[in-house]
Amino acid sequence: LSSTEVAATRALVSGARIRPTMTTAEMNAVMLALDVAGGGVCRVEPGIYTLTQSNATNCLEVPALVSLIGPGMGEAIFKPADTVPPDTHTIGLLTGFSGELAHFSVDGNRARLPGSGTTPYRGEDDSIGGPNSSGAWIHHLGIYNAADCAVDLDNATAPVVEDCVIYNCNGNAVHLAGASGCTDPVVRRNKITN
Repeated sequence: LSSTEVAATRALVSGARIRPTMTTAEMNAVMLALDVAGGGVCRVEPGIYTLTQSNATNCLEVPALVSLIGPGMGEAIFKPADTVPPDTHTIGLLTGFSGELAHFSVDGNRARLPGSGTTPYRGEDDSIGGPNSSGAWIHHLGIYNAADCAVDLDNATAPVVEDCVIYNCNGNAVHLAGASGCTDPVVRRNKITN
């Protein structure tokens, strides 16, 4: 087994959780192993998580059957490293995501991008993004410094975004659209400032 596979196996045996000392690949492996095992909750330990790019569109990738639950808003913070290129979601929800994201913060680190001064960069550099989710529940998150949208769910069915604190984003706070639109969304009790 690779070191990433060993980390994922150990995490499942001790209860799925991720730590700030893990690499982004190790965190993704833990969540993928949990998803393959039928899904469930992956706990986020307190600390600052500096993420690297996993693929062309995402840093951290949350599979369809996984819920990512932190210790509290501001107690665990996900942030892309300065080396992460434009057009990369800090947290990518994989197709069919039906889980929960709650009780942590996402710093989009938009200062890493070209034109972060007077002419801000705009692209698909969302803090949380992903296509075709079904019943995603996003709540009690702090989301800030997004180069584009704080939350961008394209072609989602019945997403709920509530009780979040969103500020300092270049794009929409919550963007629910896509080619076939978004059906039955609920967006409520969010505090949004720029």
